[in-house]
Amino acid sequence: MTAIDNLKTSGGNNNTDNGAASGNTGAAGSATGEGSIIGNLAILKISLYNGTSGAPTAQDYIYAGVTGVSNLAEVNARVALAIPAKSDTTSEIQILINNAPGVATTAHSTLTTNRASVMANGTSTATITMQAKDASGNNLTTGGLTVTMSAKNGSFATLSSVSDNDDGTYTATITAGKVVEKVMVSAAFGGSNVDDTVDVNFITLTIK
Repeated sequence: MTAIDNLKTSGGNNNTDNGAASGNTGAAGSATGEGSIIGNLAILKISLYNGTSGAPTAQDYIYAGVTGVSNLAEVNARVALAIPAKSDTTSEIQILINNAPGVATTAHSTLTTNRASVMANGTSTATITMQAKDASGNNLTTGGLTVTMSAKNGSFATLSSVSDNDDGTYTATITAGKVVEKVMVSAAFGGSNVDDTVDVNFITLTIK
């Protein structure tokens, strides 16, 4: 448990529940950001985070005096990559937040395939990749979405379950049947379909 977690649970001299300080702090318990006890502890916790245990919470960022944390996982990923000297003030943390991707949207996420044409031999495969993007078109770099993919307009190709690669991409493997066909692959997450789709053509070799 970090110092800020101890402070939040102990009741100590900084009572953040009722907004009034007790003891000799001489400041309102609701104060946040640099200059407040809980704000300084939150900034310290954030600056020391390296991607392992003790990830900052949304409340920690509030205590640190910053705003705009719409995607906590992405913000924490940016913080973990930054050296402590670049994340130990409110303004530096705010810059990291501003540069982090937001929430994934189905309107901007994309679907691609590594092979647009595949032999219809019953064994050949293609990989379908969904890149999660936010409303500004920025690539997400963390996982966590529940993504499904489905194959349409084809009756013989089979599509695997989707794997979360924990880097903002999600992949599935489509395996050819033994029939020539064109299959459209779509994806969905969060209860909505991704606007983008991708086609895979299953073909036979023509010898002239």
